[in-house]
Amino acid sequence: MITIHDDFGSKDLYNQLISESNAFGRVSWVGRDATPENALHDLVHEVFYTHVTQKNIKGCTAWFNIRPKNTSLHSDIESYCTKDGVSYKPKVLPEKTFLYYLKEPAAGGHLCIYSRARFIKKGENISWRERDVDHIAALANRLVSFDASLVHSISPYTGNRVSIAMIFWVDLPSIYPPANPKINAVYDRVWEIEDKKDLDNATQ
Repeated sequence: MITIHDDFGSKDLYNQLISESNAFGRVSWVGRDATPENALHDLVHEVFYTHVTQKNIKGCTAWFNIRPKNTSLHSDIESYCTKDGVSYKPKVLPEKTFLYYLKEPAAGGHLCIYSRARFIKKGENISWRERDVDHIAALANRLVSFDASLVHSISPYTGNRVSIAMIFWVDLPSIYPPANPKINAVYDRVWEIEDKKDLDNATQ
């Protein structure tokens, strides 16, 4: 199920998120019981207490998406849990991906959710029928959630498009440190390292 919540954040929270400096190139771990240290942490806690129903959550990985103009189809579960072609999925998988939009593009940039597929192999070409795809506009201060295993992408756009992605975990994949509900931390984006390897291999 896809849910959309407009005007999600308070004016104060939104303005703080716009103005704060964060680790844009890395992923933040926000522990469930850790004291928030910035506006990103405040956003994660707000989403957790108002929209997360999965039990035994220990924390959330959150990161800023300043996306290229064209993105490939991907599943967040597969992206997060795969390294060197090996899957490190935890026993209990996250139920939802949450996307919060900070800046909306001048045109285009819709979130495209391919609701009839759970996973496709990287580089695989599939012809999608229009009824298989949900198109959601990237409006500022909009919160969207959907099944974390669903394949999705972003349509071409002009202007500046910024979102914050959040996934709530019972246990993290073993390629990351253990999920600790009492700490906040910052980690490398494993999926970007993997994407760079694929790009390097393709150009050799």
